Amino acid sequence: MAEEYNTIRNPEYKIYIKILRYLFSKKKKTLTVMDEIAEALSVKGYKVIRNQSSGYCFDMFAYMPDTEDMLMIKRIEELDKLKQGFLDDLKKMFRVFNVTPIVIGDKTKDKELEDGIVLSKRGIPLVTEETFYDMIRGEDIPLVFVSKGGVYVKLDSERLRRKREELGLSLGDIAYKLGASRRTVFAYERGDVNVTLAMAMKIEKILGDEIFERLSVRGIRELVIKNISGNIERRDKRSVRDKALLKMLDIFDRLGFLNFIFKRTPFKLASTKDYERSRVMIKKISLKDLDKEENRLVFLLANITGSKAVFLVHDKESSFEMLNENIVLIPTEKIEKEDEDIIKEILAKPQN
Repeated sequence: MAEEYNTIRNPEYKIYIKILRYLFSKKKKTLTVMDEIAEALSVKGYKVIRNQSSGYCFDMFAYMPDTEDMLMIKRIEELDKLKQGFLDDLKKMFRVFNVTPIVIGDKTKDKELEDGIVLSKRGIPLVTEETFYDMIRGEDIPLVFVSKGGVYVKLDSERLRRKREELGLSLGDIAYKLGASRRTVFAYERGDVNVTLAMAMKIEKILGDEIFERLSVRGIRELVIKNISGNIERRDKRSVRDKALLKMLDIFDRLGFLNFIFKRTPFKLASTKDYERSRVMIKKISLKDLDKEENRLVFLLANITGSKAVFLVHDKESSFEMLNENIVLIPTEKIEKEDEDIIKEILAKPQN
């Protein structure tokens, strides 16, 4: 007993206890944050898919059944540690699968983030946890965001025009009251320019706050569309060394698809043909790995987004097989020999 007591009093032992408690509290805090985010989404009717791998560009995928409202969420405490590869892949996910990407963080290297303001990095929106919860709960607050070094409030241009007309005011009347040009007010009503905080306060005194866009998933999505549409690097073939994957790139090129190469997702390639609403994920695997967590994520994403998941199987005993309307197994030898015919056969089948 005395020996045990002396062990507990040992300073080195106490240090170990402190370290263990610190590590446990950090782990508990991280899990609690993700659980709370998932709970907030679930309460609003979202179905949530958690990703257990921190190496991917997303930690959580949430979707509203029977709608196209889909969110891809990355949680990181310090935003300066957010790698460019994560952001680039989030932009590609938006382009291919029509999901709205959001990064939730607490601080940068220099300061804490402010609640109620949407930042962005490479076009991807960055918000605090509290701002995210306000958005999901549908709190009645304006959408305030940072763009090109300034802080702006997003106007609902249609409401602005309608409110002005209800009050019997002309563009010139509003321009005079704001101390701005008629052209500027016309640009506000067209949604062509952002409104600074100072100008937003002036507009609110004249027309009320109903003319501001509210913090919402739709509002965030519109920011994403404006910030990154047409500004996405699709692919660099030099990063793909596998012959079967390169073959798939060539096939989808000939079939008129836009092709993207990913680094931080559970698949390697994704292709889309917008006007046909066709989306395909491509990955090379071994049959023994089919049940792995990362491949389960691909199954789920395919079913939720109405996409095809094509697995190129390099095992000699493999055969062409459609597990369901969305999941396809193709031997690498078969794709190399039959060229695009087998892909046309897959794409001809309806997607969920």
